[in-house]
Amino acid sequence: MAKVSNPLSVVAIFSTLAEGFATISLINLPPEIQETFVYFVMAFPVLIVAVFFAILNWNHTVLYAPGDFENEEMFLESQRFKEAVKSEVIGSVTSAIGAEITLSAEQVQRITEKVGGAVEQASMDSRKEKILSILAEGEKPTLEIYEKMGVSKVYVYRLLSELLTEGQIIQRKEGRNAFWSIPS
Repeated sequence: MAKVSNPLSVVAIFSTLAEGFATISLINLPPEIQETFVYFVMAFPVLIVAVFFAILNWNHTVLYAPGDFENEEMFLESQRFKEAVKSEVIGSVTSAIGAEITLSAEQVQRITEKVGGAVEQASMDSRKEKILSILAEGEKPTLEIYEKMGVSKVYVYRLLSELLTEGQIIQRKEGRNAFWSIPS
């Protein structure tokens, strides 16, 4: 049996099982409840998928596992780096203003979240620059870019999509393959 490691596959399996059991349950419900239950059964998968994509959009890093990286040590290093930078910045801010202003736990949490977002953005920006330097050599297929980046395929696709949206790169499709280049 194949190993299921993709989060979307887990969501799909869960939804399929939930829908199957709901269908069986529907037969045994009293007629006055069936209509309401049908609406729930129809809305439930939409809700699950919406929540999944919301997580993917706003906090995509929680979906990465060490196995998503070509070198699992890169995953661990990226986590350590992010935490180290956050701790360093929070420590610097706290020591710089600690004597003058007392911060509540909520304020420290907000600062931590902002710093985490800034670290994430800086990481993305440097990786976008790496993609641009790879594409400076000429047009490359997605697979080659992924192999040179050494990070998750999902992350590479996200970076490529953002660069495409920003107009920094162009995409050419040939069958099922996508080729990327810098516009002339």
